[in-house]
Amino acid sequence: MNNADRRWVERAVIIILNVLLAGSIVTYFWFPQLTVKSTDAGIYTGMFQGQERMQGLFSGPFHVALAALLLIGWAIVRMRTDRLLATASLLLAGAGGYLCLVRTFYAALALMLVVFVLVSPNWMVGIRRAATIVGLGSALLVSTLLFPNLSRLGDIASTILNFETDDRFTNRFRRYATAADLIETSPVFGWGPGSAGDTLLFPSGYQHVTAHNIVLKLMVEGGLIGIVLWGGLVASLIVFTRRKSSWKQLSALALTALFTLGLTVSAIDTLPVSFLIFVLCGLACEARNPRIAQTVRPLTAARFQAH
Repeated sequence: MNNADRRWVERAVIIILNVLLAGSIVTYFWFPQLTVKSTDAGIYTGMFQGQERMQGLFSGPFHVALAALLLIGWAIVRMRTDRLLATASLLLAGAGGYLCLVRTFYAALALMLVVFVLVSPNWMVGIRRAATIVGLGSALLVSTLLFPNLSRLGDIASTILNFETDDRFTNRFRRYATAADLIETSPVFGWGPGSAGDTLLFPSGYQHVTAHNIVLKLMVEGGLIGIVLWGGLVASLIVFTRRKSSWKQLSALALTALFTLGLTVSAIDTLPVSFLIFVLCGLACEARNPRIAQTVRPLTAARFQAH
């Protein structure tokens, strides 16, 4: 796949997420009856401090948060080359991230900005773009202080500062302990796919835990074998993308969002957003390291000639 084809697929992914996010915002404000809320988990996670989180066309508010983070990461990488779509993505992602009321969204966004500066070919350019996002966030924070009744950030900040009394946060520690027990019981092979999913329940007699953490989820489901395979995936992204290329920036920001959000939820289950993240990571791997390409391409050509 040449660079033009990769960029076409990349833009298609971003446009799909923009359409879903825009449709979710419209649904949230004007057509709430279209939002699917069919499970007890949806009832619990769909509210925050008595306020309804935005879900819209996605399966839950965490899906919205991850989609918004992915769009923000893409926008700051591609702002120079695709200014119109990047600007639209920033606006929609900012609105979606704000309305979904997911606290980890803000922690993931802050870490993404740090990672973006670190992987930028020119640190000053990275710092300027990161500073733009920080400036927009600061403006929103100031508006919260001036008009507290018009903003939800105050509620989010108060729960973060008083986390020891937050049941949503403290309840996770009990799930972490259960997941750790399951890992100890089967450390090498795990318990199989779905044994640590957020919603998938096995019949009676099977072990299941809602891990609320992506690493614990992978360990429960795949054990050490699963963690090694995931480590291989991350290593392949490092090896098969050019150093400090825009593709590496994009994949680094996408995975930062996935794993940071995964500190408090099994973010790998946030389909279709998590799937689209790995599509972008696959596109990044197409931008091969030149040294490896010199080895891989002759082997690939010889294989086609043999057939």
